[in-house]
Amino acid sequence: MILTDLRDYLAARKRASVDDLAKHFEMETSAIEGLLATWMRKGRVRRLKDHLPCGTCGKCESAVTDIYEWVGINGCADPARRH
Repeated sequence: MILTDLRDYLAARKRASVDDLAKHFEMETSAIEGLLATWMRKGRVRRLKDHLPCGTCGKCESAVTDIYEWVGINGCADPARRH
């Protein structure tokens, strides 16, 4: 998998957990987290904290509770549309 595959998937879904991404791409969560870190450094992805409807008791694994959102370029969520 390359960064553009992750970009396209996350842009289409808007938000996803590390666990969802790892299952979809059949990769280890640590590998997904590394790819997400690249997009975060570029300002294209952000981590949403405390975004669970059940609250944050701290008992769930971070791969399930860490939700990432594609924010795109200059606020444009569609990677095909560039400003």
